[in-house]
Amino acid sequence: MTDGRTVLARIPYRNTGPASLATASKVATLTFLRDILGLPVPKVLAWNAAVDGTNSVGAEYMIMELPQGKNLANIPPSGWGVQTVKDLVELQRKLLSVKFLGYGCLFFSKDAPPGSCPVTIYGNQLSSEVKRKVAKQYSVGPMVTPEYWKNERAQMNIDRGPWISPLKYLEAPARRELSWISQYAASRPVNLSSFFWRKKFPPADHVDLIKRYLRVAPYLLPKDESLMGSYLWHTDFRSANMYVDDHGCITGITDLSETWARPLYLGRRVPRLMEAVSEGDFIREIFEASAQDEHTARRDQSRIGSTYFKLMAESSLLFRRMVEEPYLSIREGPFHHVGNTWDTDLMRLLAALADIQKNWKALNHKASCPLRFSNPMLRRIVEKQKDRLETERYWDDVSKILTRDGWTRHETYNKAQGLHEKARSPGVWAAISSFISSRWRQIWR
Repeated sequence: MTDGRTVLARIPYRNTGPASLATASKVATLTFLRDILGLPVPKVLAWNAAVDGTNSVGAEYMIMELPQGKNLANIPPSGWGVQTVKDLVELQRKLLSVKFLGYGCLFFSKDAPPGSCPVTIYGNQLSSEVKRKVAKQYSVGPMVTPEYWKNERAQMNIDRGPWISPLKYLEAPARRELSWISQYAASRPVNLSSFFWRKKFPPADHVDLIKRYLRVAPYLLPKDESLMGSYLWHTDFRSANMYVDDHGCITGITDLSETWARPLYLGRRVPRLMEAVSEGDFIREIFEASAQDEHTARRDQSRIGSTYFKLMAESSLLFRRMVEEPYLSIREGPFHHVGNTWDTDLMRLLAALADIQKNWKALNHKASCPLRFSNPMLRRIVEKQKDRLETERYWDDVSKILTRDGWTRHETYNKAQGLHEKARSPGVWAAISSFISSRWRQIWR
């Protein structure tokens, strides 16, 4: 800009959500996080969600301030320091300080679609005046995430929220998919990006398994009601989206698109940048680091993760409850897989439901389990799940260089080309299982 500032302009992809609504919700969410919670998110300088003649750009857009400082992705974990972790903990503490009534996406009240409700929030750190201002300025409305709008779903009369009941929130993706599958699944092709591990089950199998999910959904809610509270719990803190100054203080976060009011226990409890370096990451070993470097990276990641958990547990009793709640990952598993069985993998939902049945007593349910998988079937599910996880682990490693559908970034093109050559050589097959290699050969033949 003429005054020396750098700004960030964003135009949404076609598959990022419904026209106009997705942009309007993102702007409202960013403004709420910045003005009400005090998070270091970019200030929105200008935006337009119209897709008609009133928008001279010809497309939806957002223009935001670019945060000052260095991108955290360009700094190795050994250089992060405790201050970065402390700031991340403070960000999440602020997110947990305000509880919402209802589940859904945020909008400015003037932009909220029909069926939206004025925001009601609870929290001792906000004054009554601020709460009244929020209720007047903001609304909780329907979901604008792609899964509720992609393909024919955009024209379907389905429940997108908002919801008051956490059970309704759990049931919504299942009922959405039942409706879509019954009308359109038979005519839709398999997602080619997952064809090498996914068996094409007929629509009736998807319907049957989703209905089983609905029968068990009431039992997926945790006993601790505080974990069902509605919070703007962000699930996707990545180093590439964060900026820090020379002292390690977080100066900005550039992508909060996965932030909406949801049941707390369904959110990712560990930020992505705190996840441990994956085991067996031979792609990194081939291209980026020696064995000693890999050991150092794991040690640094472990140190950072330990600091994060210690500080987070000290700052938030609610976070501590979430971490200490037994079997929480098993409870949330079916929900995360029920909403996309046709385009990804029905086996994921099957395995998650099998985990519920196997741990039914440990989940402290006095009622009889509504799932009826036989013991031989459970064993087959476990076997298939191991194969699938092996493939997923491999692709998680490869995706740093090459996506499942063959895309790579300009700066990683040479590495992707090298990966292609190494994948074609016999020596690499010894490093991965025969299950993966057989599917890998299908792609590169």
